[in-house]
Amino acid sequence: MAFFLLIVLSVYAAFGCGKDAEAESMPAPVIVSLVPDYLQPGGTLMVYGKNFGSDAGAIRVLFDGREYPAESLSGNRVGVTVPDGGQDGRPVSVRLSRDGNVSEAVTSVWRTDVPEITSIDGGRGLYGELVTVIGKRFGAVGERVVYFDETEAEITEESETALTVKVPRIYKENVSVTVVRGGVRSNAVNFSYDLDRCDSLLIVTADWKTEQLREGVVWKSAFLKAFDAPHSMNVVYVTPSQQNRLGIGCSVSGLRRTSLQCGDAGALLGVNGGYFDEKKKPFVKIGGTVVQSGYDRVSSTFGNAAIVIRNNRVEIRKVAGCNAEARTLEGDDILVCGPFLLKDGVVEQLSTSTTHNTARHPRTAVGVTGDGDVIFLTVDGRFPGKAAGMTTPQLAKAMRALGADDAMNLDGGGSTTLWISGKGVVNYPCDNGAFDHGGERPVGSVVYVK
Repeated sequence: MAFFLLIVLSVYAAFGCGKDAEAESMPAPVIVSLVPDYLQPGGTLMVYGKNFGSDAGAIRVLFDGREYPAESLSGNRVGVTVPDGGQDGRPVSVRLSRDGNVSEAVTSVWRTDVPEITSIDGGRGLYGELVTVIGKRFGAVGERVVYFDETEAEITEESETALTVKVPRIYKENVSVTVVRGGVRSNAVNFSYDLDRCDSLLIVTADWKTEQLREGVVWKSAFLKAFDAPHSMNVVYVTPSQQNRLGIGCSVSGLRRTSLQCGDAGALLGVNGGYFDEKKKPFVKIGGTVVQSGYDRVSSTFGNAAIVIRNNRVEIRKVAGCNAEARTLEGDDILVCGPFLLKDGVVEQLSTSTTHNTARHPRTAVGVTGDGDVIFLTVDGRFPGKAAGMTTPQLAKAMRALGADDAMNLDGGGSTTLWISGKGVVNYPCDNGAFDHGGERPVGSVVYVK
């Protein structure tokens, strides 16, 4: 019997008292920091440190000796609600107790004037628009600063409970808005940006240099920032008419520069056209005659769109069957390229499996508006800090911002060129590696206005 009791007591000592033994053997808790570094009655205080154990029920946080139970425990972090009763500005001793083991004290201070945001009113997630931060304890004029993440927002109207600010330019979908008063930061409230509309706004409101080349033909150029990068863009708006006739050129005997092909056609202006690699060669019809049948197995990335000109009316067509389908279309001039970008103002679902779509490159695009006007766009690229280039989804959004309903991508990269009679190449082709107008590359085809 005595032997049996000895076994029971041994088991109890080994297992039943294991938790207490672990607690006794663990060093006293240590507080490393408090977040926030002040005490707001009713607010949450996070205590960071070590030796907190794994049982939240065994932990108490002491404010000047008054004990309050921990409400959460996660590794090296304990959460507790700050009690009422403190006098503003008075120092407070904060300790943490675990199973009777008490940490050294960390000094904090009572703050009853901490600003608090309850909501953000107004706004559609656009740069520069006015939104109102609603809350309390914002303080007097000049005492408070509103931050979107760490970017300070301009305050246009202010009171103790409402701050109207201009939304700053930050290229993120979601940011945290806070109010800082006297060095004390409020709670954070989320603000969401509509980046598509923001980019459109940046493009539309850029400082465009505008020149009317003749009746119904307007050329615009700008250096701007959109899609979180710098851009050099040229756009031409053309209203087709008896005077403004559109056409396609194709150098079937060998590659020739855009400027030479357009000049030989007697054009007012033109851009580079389709791809010219053997496995990307497009179907081309000029004046009702097929001048190039195109590669039969061209990828849809490079051949699922066609510009069709018939009686000087331009259409941008999606051709899922690429060159084979384009051969069945009716039109005076037809050129296949890709990818197709826009249909009725809706951006196409573009493949993300190819860097042709996902990487930033110089780009050329053509589109049409609902009124039948034609839009040519060149976006320069491969010049860090000056012209980043665009992905094809970004190009589609840029074309939509500029007014296109339907649009397609043309050959880009070192081919991207806009030539204007009497002015020469006006964009910054990258084929020579210099940010100048001298990097024009020989190409297979062009689209022009004469």
